[in-house]
Parts: sequence; structure tokens; C-alpha cells
Amino acid sequence: VVIFSLLHPVLVKRSAAMFQCHDLDDYSYLRSDYSVECWKADHTFWTYGIAGTSLLIWGVGFPTVAGVFLFRNRSELDDLSTKVRYGYMFKGFKRSSYYWEILIVYRKVALVALLVFGNGWNQRVQMLTALALLFG
Repeated sequence: VVIFSLLHPVLVKRSAAMFQCHDLDDYSYLRSDYSVECWKADHTFWTYGIAGTSLLIWGVGFPTVAGVFLFRNRSELDDLSTKVRYGYMFKGFKRSSYYWEILIVYRKVALVALLVFGNGWNQRVQMLTALALLFG
């Protein structure tokens, strides 16, 4: 579980990067590799088939499963075996706020989504949305 938690931000960021395209003249190219033309058959397959699935699994699925686990075992959070395995997710928080790390992970995923999918938005809108995600 610790390894998954460490890989989570990297996997979400790399998966989301497949959706970032830059328009040049009449063509659209992948920002991370300008040799790849966006929304052609290969890019569409990799974007929706692989990156989209990965975003759903890592961006939504993993934090949800971790949150469900914490919720179901909230009465056993003081047990030594639970602390050893999963204590890093709730150790720095009050007992009543055991779920807060999951909310932080969702917030990070939302910020990555904002950076990728809000790329064409006005900069003020992006900034206000990011501030709302961070402090709202």
C-alpha cells in the first residue's frame, strides 16, 4: 500500500499528460512529445484506452478504496497491526479526522485535472479554481 501511495502522484500526472495537446498551425501535438500528433488513431487509443483507464483507477479508484478501508476499520485504527500497515495515512491527524489524507489525495488529483483539462481557460479562472480547490 505504501508503494502504491508513492506511485500515485506520478501515475496520475503521467496519465493526465496524455491529454495535454498543443495546437500548432492546423495540427495538435502532444506537449510531452511533439512527434506525436494528437487525436489520431494511436494517440486516441493510448489516451482513452490506457491513460483514461489509469486516471480512473489511480485518480479515483485508489483513494476511494483506501477511504473505504479506513472507514470500515475506523474502530481498529489503534490496533498495532493496522498502525503498522496503514498508519501513514492517518497518523498525523486527530483520531476523528482519520479520513483527511484521502481528501488531500482527491484535492491533488483535482489540481492535476485543472492543470491538464483547464489549459485553455482564462488564467484568472484557473487561478481562482485552484485557490478554491486549495482553500475551499
